[in-house]
Amino acid sequence: MAPRWLSDQVTALRLSFMDSSLPGLKVICGFGNPMRRTAWLIVFLALFGLTINDIVNLAIEYYKYPDSLNIKYEEPEGGRKMPMPAVTVCNLNPYKWTRFCENIDKLLNVSESLVSTNTTKNMQKMKLLYCNEATMKAEERTPVWNLTKEYMELMQHFTDWSGVLQRNLETKELMENISHTHNDMVELATFDNDFLLPCNNNDIDLANITDDIQRSVCQHNRKKSPKPDAKMYPRYGTCQCYFCKHTKNHDDVTRMESFDGPQNGLMLVLKVEDMSYLPFIVEAGFLIAIHDQGVEVDFTKDGVFIQPLTTTFIGVGRRALRRLPEPYKNPCRHDWPPFLKNKVEAENKYTAFECRDMCHQYMIFHRLKCTSLKYPMMRIENKSAPHGYSDLRLRACGPDQETEIRKIEQMIRKKTIDCQCNNVCDEIGFDKTTSSLLWHPKIQLDTLSNPNESSMAQVYVYMKSNLINNRTKVGKMNSREFVSGIGSIMGMYLGYSFLFCWSILDVLGRAAVNTYHAYRRDKATRQRDGKAQTFLGQQHRIGENRVRPR
Repeated sequence: MAPRWLSDQVTALRLSFMDSSLPGLKVICGFGNPMRRTAWLIVFLALFGLTINDIVNLAIEYYKYPDSLNIKYEEPEGGRKMPMPAVTVCNLNPYKWTRFCENIDKLLNVSESLVSTNTTKNMQKMKLLYCNEATMKAEERTPVWNLTKEYMELMQHFTDWSGVLQRNLETKELMENISHTHNDMVELATFDNDFLLPCNNNDIDLANITDDIQRSVCQHNRKKSPKPDAKMYPRYGTCQCYFCKHTKNHDDVTRMESFDGPQNGLMLVLKVEDMSYLPFIVEAGFLIAIHDQGVEVDFTKDGVFIQPLTTTFIGVGRRALRRLPEPYKNPCRHDWPPFLKNKVEAENKYTAFECRDMCHQYMIFHRLKCTSLKYPMMRIENKSAPHGYSDLRLRACGPDQETEIRKIEQMIRKKTIDCQCNNVCDEIGFDKTTSSLLWHPKIQLDTLSNPNESSMAQVYVYMKSNLINNRTKVGKMNSREFVSGIGSIMGMYLGYSFLFCWSILDVLGRAAVNTYHAYRRDKATRQRDGKAQTFLGQQHRIGENRVRPR
């Protein structure tokens, strides 16, 4: 038996809980029917367990930091016009056939110490197939139906070999010489109905132009129509990029002045130079990439293919995606990782795509003490260099280090090495709407029948709207909603919802039980009364029989 003092404390505690307004506690801690108290206790514990379970699940969901995507269309702040994107133009043929074959021996001699033995063998095979006198004289080409798996592997080796030689200092200039120049590719270029005049060249000193009107026109057009920048890509050779330079000064950003139609955008007439195509390049035309200024091209998502003898219209809509940083799910980053920050040019915007390439180069640089020509060069600030930066190079990695390079690539792919290359927080992209018109049959026939005339293509790139497709990631749940959720769960299970319903059931149950017991009592009373009346009747008859005279 419990001590009296403990029994008194328990009784006092029960009396305190009986004063609680929480449904059920008065019954559980009261002094009523044990069966009723037990039923209330079971219900209360079950609801309390559900409360804890839901709160735990809510906390787990909250600390996962999930996000959702909001999409809305908005105009630029202050009514400003939409910035023109960068437009990179590439010929699908990377090098001119004649120049390629004239220099193939020299290039192969240099590449033997830079690429794998397998790549060297495949390039020697390519030389025998496509640079022999008979093939060049007959102008034999690889038909589309012969694009076998072997051909695809050969093209991959060609792309790898091309990229290495483009980045190698000894052969860089030679690779530029055998590719297309700006004059080879572009017949005519206008922007906003103005020709891209020679005075747009930044090398020209405006002070040397004596005519005030011409100087004013040149100064105006220089801002609107900058000279394209040339850059080499392993698969496409030299490409030309219009509006490519990124500037953080918004006043210097190239902008369109109207959206009245394609004629107010960038118009290009491009020369295919189909007779100079390498015989193993089966597609003829151009690849035009629409991308943000200062961002490395990703041809997979940015590219639009342009067919010869057509006019192609590319309407561009601006898209902005804003991601969330840590601790949210799939966190983003605003800038380059600390170990790469001083290894890229200041005008290069951060992207995860370029960060991974630079991370490969950085890890190879520090682990193998060599520079891989498979990846872009790291850059360091050098005020004496023409553009203020120079390549950060060691000796070129040789074929004998290919195995170690692949191990590093696998470690980065499996995230054994963390490059910290999260997606960029503020990403600018472009939605593209394309349509094409064939040229008049007479023009097509005249072009195709003249072997000395190159096929051409016309392209319009223009902003089709002044609306920005803003996509913003937001947290699914903030701290206020988290606390509110806990309160809602507790109110639902332990407040005046489920317990209140149970209290109603309790009242109905008690009423039913009381009614049943009342009925039983009434029935028992009536039975007793009936028996009593019967007994009294029997006694009365017995008495009458006793007093009746005989």
